[in-house]
Amino acid sequence: FLAYTMCWDDNGQNAMKVKTFLSSPYRSSKGALPKLYKEIKKLMEQPIPPSTGSKLSTETKELMSLMYKQERLSAEDKIRLIIGCLNMDVASLSNQGEIPKRGFVVMGNTGSGKSTFINYLHACKIESKKNDAGTSIVDVSRDSKVPAVTEIGHGSSSATVLPVTTLLKDPEDDSVSFAIVDTPGFNDNRGSEINIANAVNTSAVTTYMKEATFVLLIDYASVNKPRYTGEFKTAVDTLKQFFPNGTINDSNSILLLVNRIGEHATIKGTREQLKSYADGHRDKNAALFLRNLADNTFFYDPLRANANGDLLSRNDVIQQMKHTCSIADTSAFVPYLSSEDEKCVRGIAEDLQQKIVVELCESKDMTESRASSLVLLMSKLRLLKHEEVDTIIDGAESKIVRHYESRLNGATEICAGRFGERNLRKARAIVEDVRSSLHQLTNGNPDDDALKWARSLNEKVADGLNKVTKKEQEETPPDIPSNLVTKNRTDISAAVVWNAPLSYTTIETYQISFNGDILGQELSGKTCWKLFNFLHPGREYDVQVRAKNSSGYGEWSDNFSFKTTATVPDAVQDLRREETKDDSLTISWIEPKVQENTTAVTSYRVMVNGNEMHYSLGKCKGGRVKIERLRPNTNYRISIQAINLAGLCEEPKALDGIKTSNVVAAELKEKLDRLKMYQKDPDKEEEVYNRHYDNRDSDVFSLAHISGNFKCNYEVSDVEQPYRCNNFEWQRVRGGCKWSGNSQVNGMVIGHVRVRAKRSERYKSEIEMLEKEINALKEKTKLIHEKVHF
Repeated sequence: FLAYTMCWDDNGQNAMKVKTFLSSPYRSSKGALPKLYKEIKKLMEQPIPPSTGSKLSTETKELMSLMYKQERLSAEDKIRLIIGCLNMDVASLSNQGEIPKRGFVVMGNTGSGKSTFINYLHACKIESKKNDAGTSIVDVSRDSKVPAVTEIGHGSSSATVLPVTTLLKDPEDDSVSFAIVDTPGFNDNRGSEINIANAVNTSAVTTYMKEATFVLLIDYASVNKPRYTGEFKTAVDTLKQFFPNGTINDSNSILLLVNRIGEHATIKGTREQLKSYADGHRDKNAALFLRNLADNTFFYDPLRANANGDLLSRNDVIQQMKHTCSIADTSAFVPYLSSEDEKCVRGIAEDLQQKIVVELCESKDMTESRASSLVLLMSKLRLLKHEEVDTIIDGAESKIVRHYESRLNGATEICAGRFGERNLRKARAIVEDVRSSLHQLTNGNPDDDALKWARSLNEKVADGLNKVTKKEQEETPPDIPSNLVTKNRTDISAAVVWNAPLSYTTIETYQISFNGDILGQELSGKTCWKLFNFLHPGREYDVQVRAKNSSGYGEWSDNFSFKTTATVPDAVQDLRREETKDDSLTISWIEPKVQENTTAVTSYRVMVNGNEMHYSLGKCKGGRVKIERLRPNTNYRISIQAINLAGLCEEPKALDGIKTSNVVAAELKEKLDRLKMYQKDPDKEEEVYNRHYDNRDSDVFSLAHISGNFKCNYEVSDVEQPYRCNNFEWQRVRGGCKWSGNSQVNGMVIGHVRVRAKRSERYKSEIEMLEKEINALKEKTKLIHEKVHF
């Protein structure tokens, strides 16, 4: 089947190779050749579409080449062939899915009809026909409703390369299934290597089941003999080797089915014949095994169902299989090997052992990879569970271990001697070579139990490395600190961290170079970071680091550059006008909050109708500034932005349409108007005071203090108390008087008071005062206009 499949690989280019393989006298099967030759001829005559080809894996191609290799196989190739067949079986089992609880293992000699029996169990129609060579063969009929589930061989080579598991539903209950295992035939003529793989595979597939029953197929001619010899004895003896104990209890789980029945054969006669074999056997246990086997013997023939009463039908066979006992401890089964197979295995192990010795003695490059690989390959034979082979493998593993230990001891002796750089390099090279060799094996096969011997050397390798390292520690400075990065980078600070370098001794300190200057204070060797404070926002800085241990300073790290962040201030809030004057405007705001790890506001930029001004914090204390040298009675647009070391706030706040006052000009105009009014008609007399009093009023002139030269007329009718005048004595007055100075009358009076004066006299003091004020306002106006900047 594999040969036929290979014809389709690579668009049929391997067809000629397959034909050559099949032509080999050692590997060929006469029954299969005519059919395969016919198919190969078709393939070679017709082009095969690429999409039709069935690609084989590289591992399968290599296995095919080993199986059909005409020259003698080496010991390595023999193990690879065995392991390849085992791996094919593992892949086959992994694709089976969940195997049912109970399984039936169909066994027998090559050509006993195992594959035919399994197709028969699956209700395939079986027929006898002639092949192209004219030989009668048994095969699945072309008009069978159920296609063949396994290939039927027609020669001395087993058509089954490895155990094939199929699922058979119980005819009485579709919900129940059984595992039917088609095993390679006993005494297959394809070589001991394939026989060994068959034995291991059969043991492996059986252990997958929770319960196992064995069906042994045998030709009637093999049991219709007067003596217990021939193929029947070989089959029974081989089957017994499969069981760990080979007791009568094991035979209870074996169903013996006899096919190719003779014309006059009876089941009773056949059972008596088997019991006669037991009677003539000297071994009592073997005799009991045969008697028990005789009770489980039945006839069946897929071509002659119900020809006589002794033949079981298909359903009868299945029922009999179900009623046969099963073995629950399937893990105890061991591979069965013939004497030839055991001889082959011993030969393989001994050949490899000799090669390992030669490799260890003649290796010139001081590497053990070839010998180690041979030991690993040899260890695969432990799958056979053969005591003698295991002993040989133990010896080979001991040799490779002693060789590795010898080399490691030599390296440690070098380190123990007088120190020298050359010897140190030599010792490290030896230990590293051993470590690399072992690591290559164990890393490539991490879960392989065959490498326990290699893993056992890890401690000695580590000890050797420690001794070499201890010497290196005495004069090896640290490596270069790596992976310098910044953390917590802000406007004014940044922390630089790094990975501690490799150092054979404790790192004592770190030395820092900052912008080309080496810092005087070194850091502790446990501190792999440095915080730089008082930096400027948005500025780039350079840092280098080197480590120091007992051997001195290591190399400087590569120059590492970092840049501080630059966070400008936020916008001012609640900008408003506080005070307005002719030549100035006072505005106020809420100062922006200083964010963490940023710089404070250092000044403010003020734009006055597009003209830029800068005010320090001293002039803007508390968020308030007075903008001077403005033009009176003028509209202005004023915006403000905060500034820190990082730069200017990106969002200005503005006041539009604020106007300066015009107070001085208005006041000047008002005073000029008043002066003009006072200076009008200076000689004209005006009544200054005119009022009538009675004796209910007191302090007549206390309400009107009149100063200056006035004409006064007192018409007093009654004075209860004498009054006093600055220019007169105490007396009762009638008529008028004229005086200079202040006048005040005390007491209660009844009468009329009139006061008259010239305008020049009356407003003299006011005019003098107004003239002074007007001159001052004019001077002030002049200064304002001289200082105007905006």
